[in-house]
Amino acid sequence: MSKKQIQIKAKAVAVTIPDDTNALKKLKISLGMIIGAFAFILYAQSISFDYTYDDHTVTKDNRIVKEGFAGIPTILKTDYWFGYNREELRGAIYRPMPLILFAVEWQLFPNNPHAFHFINVLLNSLLCLLIFFLLSKLFDKQSLLFPFACGILYAAHPIHTEVVDNIKSCDEILCFLFSIISVLFILKYISTNKILPLIIGAGSYFIALLSKETATTFLVITPLILYLFRKTNRRGIITITTLLAVVTACYLFIRYEITKDAPGNPETLINNSLLATHDFISREVTVIFILLKYLQLLILPYSLSYDYSFNQIPNITLSDPIGIAAIAIHIIIFIYAILKIQKFPIISFGILFYLITLAPVS
Repeated sequence: MSKKQIQIKAKAVAVTIPDDTNALKKLKISLGMIIGAFAFILYAQSISFDYTYDDHTVTKDNRIVKEGFAGIPTILKTDYWFGYNREELRGAIYRPMPLILFAVEWQLFPNNPHAFHFINVLLNSLLCLLIFFLLSKLFDKQSLLFPFACGILYAAHPIHTEVVDNIKSCDEILCFLFSIISVLFILKYISTNKILPLIIGAGSYFIALLSKETATTFLVITPLILYLFRKTNRRGIITITTLLAVVTACYLFIRYEITKDAPGNPETLINNSLLATHDFISREVTVIFILLKYLQLLILPYSLSYDYSFNQIPNITLSDPIGIAAIAIHIIIFIYAILKIQKFPIISFGILFYLITLAPVS
């Protein structure tokens, strides 16, 4: 057989090889849609719910939100509780994105809690779908069943019930949703080196900050993802982290300028049982005990409550065995995550993601 004949035969064989990339892409989309549909069906019953708990403060009892489109300029230049007409609630909280969404919903569906709940369920479904897409990118060396199982577990975990069923908690959903979108576009920038995905990623992060201030944790989470799962060089990580830091600084400046004249929101024993602790050490030990309670609910979500404020959590001292155990457990899992970060990056990332995102409220 001549050399030319061998080349022609090789080309013919190459043409018959199936495109695994397209098949994998279609499979990812299908699995993502299954997770999104599962999350929607799981929470669809909440569409029939009425306003509950804090929902009134951001919808029917919020005079700015009830202005619809006309209220959006005021929302952008006032603190979160400005429209509720309760001075004692106002303070340095600036979350215009959820209020803008509520204003749009009120304009289109005035005083219709079912429409508000529907949007919450829909956004949560989209969030679950995008979490799967992100995990399938990060865990690309694993079978797709692994990120699929993670996505299903996230969608079904009962600890998210209050966030999805409570209209007001749309701020949590928007915050995480746009944080995930930000990471996805930054990963696209890393793989393509095109500037547009980076701009969209930074813009999405800014929207996440405008949804809830806890998005600041992605200033640490995003570089950690790049380091562990994309092996991005130091210069690339520094560039992206600097950009996100600039965006964070802009948000904090805007937040300060808008909320600096808002009256303070003093804490009370009813809302914060930590005020009843006897000293600084007892307070900090009780805080770590509460973090241990978070871990317990994450692993075994029973029993759940919408309110853990007054008289729900005991004050713990350093002499209490449970307090010592809480401190020891958190030190151990943190050290383990650091020491095993190269050998078991997925486990270490899970631990560090949990601890970092919990830090602002801990």
